[in-house]
Amino acid sequence: MNDDAVFAGYEKLGIPREDSQNYVLLGCYEPIIMGLEEGEIGICWLNMTKSIEFAINGGKDIITDRQTGVETPKDIASFNEFFEVFLNQLDNCIDFAIDFAQKQGEYSTLINPSPIYSSTFAECIEKGMDVHEYPLKYNNMGLKLFGTATVIDSLSAIKKYVFDRKEITFEELRSALKKDWSGYEEIQQILSKDKDKYGNNRELPDEILVKLTKHLEDKYCGKRLDRGGRLRLGLDSIDICTYMGKTTSATPDGRKSGTPVSKNLCASSGKDLGGITAYMQTVLKIDSSAFVNGAPCDFILHPSSVEGEKGLADFISLIEIFFANGGFALQGNVFNKETLIKARENPEKYSTLQIRVCGWNEYFVKLNKVTQDMFIKQCEVSR
Repeated sequence: MNDDAVFAGYEKLGIPREDSQNYVLLGCYEPIIMGLEEGEIGICWLNMTKSIEFAINGGKDIITDRQTGVETPKDIASFNEFFEVFLNQLDNCIDFAIDFAQKQGEYSTLINPSPIYSSTFAECIEKGMDVHEYPLKYNNMGLKLFGTATVIDSLSAIKKYVFDRKEITFEELRSALKKDWSGYEEIQQILSKDKDKYGNNRELPDEILVKLTKHLEDKYCGKRLDRGGRLRLGLDSIDICTYMGKTTSATPDGRKSGTPVSKNLCASSGKDLGGITAYMQTVLKIDSSAFVNGAPCDFILHPSSVEGEKGLADFISLIEIFFANGGFALQGNVFNKETLIKARENPEKYSTLQIRVCGWNEYFVKLNKVTQDMFIKQCEVSR
């Protein structure tokens, strides 16, 4: 964790350094100020990829054909217009999540009183109030947004191939996604293999990334809540990206329906071909202080890259440079693809092999196949 990024994040919530310097980690990488703050760090994990789906299909879920998002025009003339439609869909989802969480909060003490947890706060004891009655100095709550790379790669593909090059019409794209690329395999391959992918320090996706995260910061970071606290934003998913991908249709980056969407601030699996330095350069274009609820940068390094004194020195330098440039948190693994494949094929021989999933370690052989495949695919481009 980068203390300076955490302190800057709390400043955006109006919380001074004299209080934020006492932060601890409540979850995996979610700061909370000891004794002063109720962060409610996970009111919702919101899959931003669904807002791409709604924007393409007039507000309808492509899989169920239900009107789930805002009803919007299906005929869109420019990328800028599409981007605004996408933001409208995303804002609608976020506003719903915030409103729903606040309405639930009114009944928290009635439904789920927390006397033992409340007794750990001096203010709760002094005022004789449950923590869910919001007696603390900072009564905040945290919203988690995920699927960043899938969203950015999809928006990049739409701009490049639908509006700039006009190699595929909007209607053809909509049809391809509804059919999960069946009959559109050639187009899928072109979009999937395109080099303008998040995590490679490339101009097109990174420009869109900055626009999206700046919109989220300006509209939602530190938003005042009805109960008096502030909204904390995070860009993380933990392992939810795998099973929420099951209800997400095919996406314009070439991803198939039902497969995982991107995790945390990771590139889509196997797409960060520029190596770890290019990947980190992309991540550092995000103002991570706007996402104090968690903005972890995951990485996988090949064992050869950290071998010996030089390898260790390079690794330390990588961490120091990332933090010096405002990075929020780092968590990683040092593996090669072959070891993970052997572990999957011979689990009894690798029963103690651990892998960093998010804020915790897990035995690799106990992970489901989808998650194992995700790590193996990430190893293919590790440096």
